[in-house]
Amino acid sequence: MTSNISDRRSKIPIVEKTTDRIKVIFNDVAIAETTDPVLVLEPGLPAVYYIPQEDVKQEYLESSDRQTHCSWKGDAEYFHVVVNGKNAPNAAWRYSDPLKRFQKGRDHISFYPSKLDGCYVNGKQVTRRDEGKFAGWETERNTT
Repeated sequence: MTSNISDRRSKIPIVEKTTDRIKVIFNDVAIAETTDPVLVLEPGLPAVYYIPQEDVKQEYLESSDRQTHCSWKGDAEYFHVVVNGKNAPNAAWRYSDPLKRFQKGRDHISFYPSKLDGCYVNGKQVTRRDEGKFAGWETERNTT
């Protein structure tokens, strides 16, 4: 994808496959790496990347009791990220059985950059901001 993401915002969410290189680091361990993410652009929110499950090291994820619902994505289940004794509670989530509009995100996992040591898009670290319930993957290319 070569266009500036902010130029592509619309009034409806956009969900698309990209070839952006994504890397997630916690406690000095690369817990996820992919060149096959799904990018989600929701009006008024920072971009969020979802990583295919097979590109996430599952041994670092522990199921959480937390669940949320999104009106267009469906029900999310959460995970604690635990690496060598360091814990990031509810730092990852997925939609295992998403609604029709979010089928591209099925079996993909996303992470809160603010809860981890580093999330990278094409080698550049995303801005770590506490977005409350929203997980922004903010870079110079995809700011709103």
